[in-house]
Amino acid sequence: MRKIRRSKNPIRAQAEERLAEKAERQLAGMYEPEAPGWNVSRIPKDITAIDDSELMQLFVEMAAWANYYGTLLSQAQVEEKYAESVLDIRRAAALVVGKASKTVTETKALAMADKEVQEANEAYLDAYAARKKEEAAYNNAERLEKLISRELTRRTGRSDRENRNNRWSA
Repeated sequence: MRKIRRSKNPIRAQAEERLAEKAERQLAGMYEPEAPGWNVSRIPKDITAIDDSELMQLFVEMAAWANYYGTLLSQAQVEEKYAESVLDIRRAAALVVGKASKTVTETKALAMADKEVQEANEAYLDAYAARKKEEAAYNNAERLEKLISRELTRRTGRSDRENRNNRWSA
């Protein structure tokens, strides 16, 4: 998690500190994911060409990667929410200070000009980008896991029919 420099305003700093402690507690409650001990396998273009044991091994690998990326995604979501909350606190404080402005647009512009708001906005954008990256990895692994699962189900259903046919034709 990108560390956001502590605010100079003591009231704002206290609120941000409470948020940071809460985020740390939430992250500590999650187990630290350990990447599977192998690289992500490539799925062949024709998934029907591989044998059953190889397909099952591929399914186990994809399930492990989906679990890993799912945990990373959860952590990224917590970090993004924390960064968003800090941004909201800083933006609100800057808006209160800029109350003398004539228009809402001018007040918002003055708030965005605040160095601490800009820093919090950058941290939020970094957290957002990290979450999107983890979300894409998780979605890809989950999609491949489902594809393999469907092929396993198709094969299981086919073998039942073949066994029945063999019993009656023998």
